[in-house]
Amino acid sequence: MLKLLILLISCWMSSVANSLNKEIEVQDWITLNTEGHVGQSSQANTNHFAYGYIRHVSSGKYVHPFGRHCPVKGTLLELGEHPDKRYLFRFVPVTGHLGYIEHYCGMVIHPYSGNVHPVDYERLVVHPARLRQAYFYIDNYQGVIVHSGHKIFHPKEGGRHPKIGTLVVLHRDRHSSAEFQFVPARRGMSVMPPPKLTGNWKIIYAANASETQQIYSINYEIGKVLTKQATEEVYWKVLAKTAVSWFENSNLRTSACIVKPETWDEAITKKHHLKVSPGSTSVVWQWVFCAEQLDEEYCFRSPILANTDDATIKPDPLPEMYPGTC
Repeated sequence: MLKLLILLISCWMSSVANSLNKEIEVQDWITLNTEGHVGQSSQANTNHFAYGYIRHVSSGKYVHPFGRHCPVKGTLLELGEHPDKRYLFRFVPVTGHLGYIEHYCGMVIHPYSGNVHPVDYERLVVHPARLRQAYFYIDNYQGVIVHSGHKIFHPKEGGRHPKIGTLVVLHRDRHSSAEFQFVPARRGMSVMPPPKLTGNWKIIYAANASETQQIYSINYEIGKVLTKQATEEVYWKVLAKTAVSWFENSNLRTSACIVKPETWDEAITKKHHLKVSPGSTSVVWQWVFCAEQLDEEYCFRSPILANTDDATIKPDPLPEMYPGTC
């Protein structure tokens, strides 16, 4: 009897130690990686970002695997309250904006069937396999988490206030009840890398006049253009309003103010007439601003043009603007 009691106490202490070690490990991830970058993945050979929680926006509940400990293969995802370490996930980019959503115990989120194109109401599970069918991307601006097969996270009943224990599924419909956001576990951290924002003048035309005045007709584009793409099969596209929201909160706010709604999703062609005086040179510049994130870059050619008489001399930068001044 005494031996049995000693064995039970030993097993209990071992379990507590393992739990504490896992807790310390998670706290180390959160504490040490205040820049949101946490090194290299041994399995995916790519960068990680900070741990965070997946929050259902309308209810305030959070996604987690069923159960109280590290889940086994195939464990279903459900909604709960009072997030702890069991609720921690992080994004692991693989190609462009597509990547894995990894639970802190190491498994990644999968559609239950394992299909690349899951059906509506497909349940979500955690699984150790890192395959294409486990690709997701995070769109915190629109509040959706999207599978590479185009369906998004949903509470199973589809309501705005699902009860605790509601399963998380995939479905094609987009509405306010299906809004989820990936939020950092601590303030000042980022579950996604911040976009790199730039703005600059680009030459679109240069002309020299002879002894007489010349008038040139120039066709030029304004609007969104894809300049660099890393994703092999494009499921993710930056909506202009997403990029504009980045610029609205930066010192390049002026760029956001001049974007026209008709150019948010594609470029349109405009015509410009350039008059060049006898014996002079005229260089036409266009203000272009870009947003780059996860090896993909999208630029916007603005309707703002400027002229100089020398290709080596750029026009003055656009003045900075502040929130509420558009």
